Amino acid sequence: MKRIVVILLIVVAFLLAVAIYLKVEPAPTSKRGFRIAEKFKAEAAKDSLNNIQAMKHDSIASIEREKKIAEEAYNNRPWQLFVFGEDRDSRYIKFNTKGTFTNSAVKDEDLFVKIYVSKNDIGLFLYEYDSTRPAEKFIGKGALIISNSNGQELIVFLTESWSHSEGIRINNETDYYNVVNFLKRSNGKIDAYVQDDYSSTYLFKIDVMGFSREYSLL
Repeated sequence: MKRIVVILLIVVAFLLAVAIYLKVEPAPTSKRGFRIAEKFKAEAAKDSLNNIQAMKHDSIASIEREKKIAEEAYNNRPWQLFVFGEDRDSRYIKFNTKGTFTNSAVKDEDLFVKIYVSKNDIGLFLYEYDSTRPAEKFIGKGALIISNSNGQELIVFLTESWSHSEGIRINNETDYYNVVNFLKRSNGKIDAYVQDDYSSTYLFKIDVMGFSREYSLL
């Protein structure tokens, strides 16, 4: 009899366990968790993609900024090459700057300077007050004195005009190469001083950065 009772108790316990198991319904909870996990994954992937796109955009923008800066630096370089036709003798490099001039009537007035260097000569154009006026042409002799940060100095006597109407020309072979080599071996900005026989003086600076590179293209 006791044996039958024990068996019945075991059967009842088994049936209760089955009933409890069927009421738990784990599947829906598991599916819900799966959906939440998938949603988190999708959002994480979207955020990652957005970050990648933002980084790509920033990288492209940075490259464009650097390209623009490089282009501006190149276009604004002190010495620039100009080419006319295929003949190498028609090439020259040009430098523009500003300074001051003084004579018996005025002091430290505005000066505009243009320097042209070809394979054969150097043109020095000094414009008093305004660059639209004709450049000064010396009556008599003058001198160009240039000095660099190394304490070196070069004096060149100016005796020729660029044309019958304006400008100064340096085409003596010795003077020409002395000036070119002085510019090549100098750094940064050098001081330039020009004086004529009639007490006029012209002060300006010559930026030699890039001179050697541009000169090599002549």
